[in-house]
Amino acid sequence: MNFIIHEIKPKSNDSMLFVHFVFATLNFVSCLEIFWLIFELKYVKKKVLGVDVKFCLYLNITHFLYSVSQMINLFSIRIEALIEPSLSCDIGGELSPTFLTMNLLVIVIFAFDTIWKNFLRTDSQRFRNFILWSTLFWVSWIASTLGLNRYIPLEL
Repeated sequence: MNFIIHEIKPKSNDSMLFVHFVFATLNFVSCLEIFWLIFELKYVKKKVLGVDVKFCLYLNITHFLYSVSQMINLFSIRIEALIEPSLSCDIGGELSPTFLTMNLLVIVIFAFDTIWKNFLRTDSQRFRNFILWSTLFWVSWIASTLGLNRYIPLEL
């Protein structure tokens, strides 16, 4: 028995561009959140940044530049770029979910660390941040595992 498997292809590329834009925006916002948390540690609480925080900062700077370039690429993308993707699109599509998951994991670790250090003090805003970013991390991880936010070249 020979079975023929047909792929379900979307009728329009707009939905795929929207999915890419949502994940690129989530990357951008998560980078800004990490910048804010590090700024808060350094200048508001006047603490010395450890090696682990500096490593996260350097990783975040590179990923912030990557997410900005990805958003610019999405604004200037054309239909031909989806039909015949370049090598940079393929590499970027493979790395984007990994970077997103890593950024959200770093945010969850920062939020959990802040809650743990201030356990005796009631800080409902930090707890809400922890719930928000841990939920986004799990959604991102599940999407990465299932391949929902991977770049897949479309054919017309």
